[in-house]
Order: sequence, then C-alpha cells, then structure tokens
Amino acid sequence: MEFPSIYSGFVDVLSAVSLDFLSLDCIEGTDYFSSVYAWCFVPIALAVLNFAVFAARVSTSSSSTRQGLESSHTYAFLILSYMVLPPVSRKLFQSLDCISVAGGSYLRIDTGIDCEDGAYQRFLVPASFLLVIYLSIPVVWFVLLYRKRDLLNPGTGDDPEFKRYLRSMSTEMDSFRFLFEVYSMPLWWFECVELYRRVAFVGVLPLVSTKTSRRSAFGVFVALASIAVYRETEPFEAQHNNILIFVAQYAILLTYGSALAISTDLSKGLDDVAFGLILITVNLVVLGMALLMLYMRYTAERSVQEKARERRAMQVESAVGFSLEKMETTLR
Repeated sequence: MEFPSIYSGFVDVLSAVSLDFLSLDCIEGTDYFSSVYAWCFVPIALAVLNFAVFAARVSTSSSSTRQGLESSHTYAFLILSYMVLPPVSRKLFQSLDCISVAGGSYLRIDTGIDCEDGAYQRFLVPASFLLVIYLSIPVVWFVLLYRKRDLLNPGTGDDPEFKRYLRSMSTEMDSFRFLFEVYSMPLWWFECVELYRRVAFVGVLPLVSTKTSRRSAFGVFVALASIAVYRETEPFEAQHNNILIFVAQYAILLTYGSALAISTDLSKGLDDVAFGLILITVNLVVLGMALLMLYMRYTAERSVQEKARERRAMQVESAVGFSLEKMETTLR
C-alpha cells in the first residue's frame, strides 16, 4: 500500500524532526541486531550516567542543596524516559514483526533476516526483556505520582482555583510537573495512559495483522476510541488543549481511513494529487492550531507576568509614598 507521492514526501519532511533518521546502517560491520541494541542501551547508559553524576554531586555538596540536586536529576531522568519510550518501543516492536515470504518467515523491516534462524531466536529473549522494561516506564511514573496524589489533587475545600494554587505551590512535585501540569486535577494520571496510546499507534498496530487493510481498520478503531475518550473526559485543564487534541484525533482518523480506502481499492479513480493535498491540508491545520495555541499561551503568560510586575511596582510606589508622607508629618 502506498499513499500519494506528494503526501509521502510531506511525511518524509516531518520525519526530520523525529528520531527516525538515527541509524547505524552507515557503520561498517554493524547489523540490524546491533542497531536495536544501540537504541535500547544508549538511553539506559545515559540514565546510569545521570545517576552517577547525581551521586558524585551529592557526595561533595551540603545537605541544604541535596533536595535541589535530587529534583534536577529526577527531572532529567523523567525527560529522558519520556523522549525515548515511543521511538525505542517502536524499534523493539519492529524487531518482533515477522511476515511470510515464499514459504518462509522473515523480518518485515529487514527481509534479509530469517525469523526461524537461530541468531534471531536468540535475539528474541533480550529484545522481549528490553521491551518489558521500556513498557514499564509509564507504570513507574504512575507509582511516583500516586504517592503524591494528595498534592496533585488537593481535597481541601470546593474552590478549584484554590486547589490549583495549592498544587502550583508544591515544590515537592517540580521534577514531575511536566507529567501532570496540563491535565485537570482529577486526571493527574492521564499522561501515563496517553503514552500507551501513542505506543499502540507506533508499535502495536503493525503487529495486528500481516494484511494492510486489517492494520488500517485497527488504526481507525483506535482513532474512534480516542475521539470518544477525549470528548467525554476533556482531560486538559485548558479548553483550547482539549479542542486541539480532539481535532488531532480526526486527522489521525482521516489518515488511517485513507489507508483503509487505499488498501481495499476504494480510492481507485481518485486523483492522487488532490487526495494527497487533502491529507497534507488536514495535518497542516492541526499543526497550525498547535502553533497558534502555543503563541496564545505565551502571550497569556507574558500578560500575567506584566500584571504581576505592575502590581509589585504599585506596591513599592505606595510604600514609598506612605513613608514620605509619614516623614513630612513627623517633621511638622
């Protein structure tokens, strides 16, 4: 199955901002297994290095700075795990995706690898173990957040603004804040589930079936389920984020619906250029909305900062004016 060439070129351009271009294929003497191991072990090595640096800094610092060091290195570990989980899990799922070719079983991503060969069978054990480790990352996040659930969703009073204030003032959660800050307080755990949804699209979907039409149908099903979940829960604190994610699910639905139409020949007779331009336009609309909302958030934050500075300035002027008036009254 092939998308219109104009749309495929558009996707190739977007892939430049992802980790899809990273490969060891250009290094002589490396094979596919080495590439998978590199994808898996480089993040683990960085995590170990982060811990080693933390241990070294703590051993030479005072007890008063320990909490700040722990927070910054925990944040670095969480950001690293957040960034690498989707691409690494995708790489590992691809290494398990075998297809039947000419009576044999071969790896879809590299048909030069025989899935019945002893080397591949030996590779499956560590690859499966690494996949379990990476897929457990959101569970670790959930446990860490669950231990602080009283801070994430304060039960004091019924005033939501006061609850948000209490959550924002909690310094204990600074290193975890990017995992829950955008979500409503009762749904502080939503990012853990959201990441599994992303992994389902990039990793699990290709394993559903060897037939493109069935994989496309599964993608349509997951997109429809996502639309229903986001419509009913509205998980984000800011309404514009709920609108953006809702529209994005329709873009995903259109993409997989188009793949289903192509794989079942329903798209025959359609102009490839027009078809491709429609897909590009829908994706650009979502991208444009995201950029617009980022700009709106930036301007809103700037406005809040400006008002805060004005209030502080007025307080200083009021205090100075009161002091001068008191001094003049005393001199009289």
